[in-house]
Amino acid sequence: MVVCIFLRFATRKTKFFRIVSLAVAAIPEGLPIVTTVTLALGVLRMAKRKAIVKKLHSVESLGSVSVICSDKTGTLTKNEQTVTEAYAVDETIFLDPSSTIPYTGTVSPAIKKALDIGALCNNASLERNEDGAYFGQSTDVALLNILQTFGLPDRREVCHSSS
Repeated sequence: MVVCIFLRFATRKTKFFRIVSLAVAAIPEGLPIVTTVTLALGVLRMAKRKAIVKKLHSVESLGSVSVICSDKTGTLTKNEQTVTEAYAVDETIFLDPSSTIPYTGTVSPAIKKALDIGALCNNASLERNEDGAYFGQSTDVALLNILQTFGLPDRREVCHSSS
């Protein structure tokens, strides 16, 4: 019964591989062979789609992404991202990325905490280049640059200088 359901919704090729796998797996010594063949076939299908990666952390990072932010003006050409919205709980602040004027509206404690966490959980360098920009991944740099817009300090500098 289980074998019938196992084979019912499969193509002929898949049915063949499943039958061979079951036949070989009936012998305990055949299990490593079945596993190896199955993984090899999976790798071949991935190679045909050019989906093989060299570093596992790339796949892990991509698997944990729930939102992908991209634009055709800065991220791809200048490797630069900017924060255009800040939101926490039920408050949203819309920002103009081209503006150099600090934000003058009221900022809730929840958004301040979110910005602070974004700065503390950050891998961008503490040093800046001659233009005053941070070194690091574009997302991390964007989270640090938004602190200046809100007039908030980078607490990493305080923590770093005290140690």
